[in-house]
Amino acid sequence: MTDTGVAQPVTGRLRLTLQKSAWVWGALTVPQVMVNGAPIPARWGENVYDLWAGPNVVAVSCQYLWRYGHASAQVVVPAGQEQQLFYAPPAFTFLRGRIGPGRQRMRGVAGMWVFLGVLVALLAGAVVAALAAPGGP
Repeated sequence: MTDTGVAQPVTGRLRLTLQKSAWVWGALTVPQVMVNGAPIPARWGENVYDLWAGPNVVAVSCQYLWRYGHASAQVVVPAGQEQQLFYAPPAFTFLRGRIGPGRQRMRGVAGMWVFLGVLVALLAGAVVAALAAPGGP
C-alpha cells in the first residue's frame, strides 16, 4: 500500500531470448510475442519485460508471408524477481517453434539438411547428364 492507501500492483521481470539462426531470414522474418493475449514489442535476441507477478502465458510466433512457428508456455513470474525463457523458431515454416526455460533447439534442422542434400544431388545429376549427353559442352 502507498501513502494514498491504494495497493500497488506487484511485478516481476521476464527475460525472453528469441534465438535467431542462419536458417531464419532475419530481415524478412519478424518475431511476434503475446503475453496473456496482448501483443508486446519484440526483436531477435534478448527482450526484457516487466510483467504482473504470478502466472503469465507467453506465446511467440514468427511472421513471414504468413504466421508460423507458434509456441507458448505458462511462466510464473515471482514478485520482484526474474524468470527466463528461450524461443527457437523452426527451420520449416509449417513446424511449431520451441519455448522453454533453457536454450532451445530448432525443429526441422535434420529435415532441412536432407532437403538441401537432395537438392544438391539433383543439381549435380543434371550437370553430369548435360555434360555426358552427345553434343554436350
